[in-house]
Amino acid sequence: MLVLTSNAVSAIRQLSQETAGAEHAGLRISSAADTNGTTDLMASISSGPEPHDEVVEIEGARVYLSPQAAPALEDMVLDAEPAGHGEVRFELMPQPS
Repeated sequence: MLVLTSNAVSAIRQLSQETAGAEHAGLRISSAADTNGTTDLMASISSGPEPHDEVVEIEGARVYLSPQAAPALEDMVLDAEPAGHGEVRFELMPQPS
């Protein structure tokens, strides 16, 4: 299962709170078309999960994983860091063995 760092939890909570009127807002990670055997992932703030999304919730931070993206993220860690101008940069890395 996808693991979130404390930085990612804080960033997702803050971004979700900025989505006015969305009680179940969270970060949704979906998969774009596969190219050359790789999975291209896209992240966006969503007002809630899509049907069949896998939901990861840690300390009030919600991440919605599309059915296509979930397998690629099964053994990953999601981290976040400020990228300037109020933006956040998310990074995926393998979970330690």
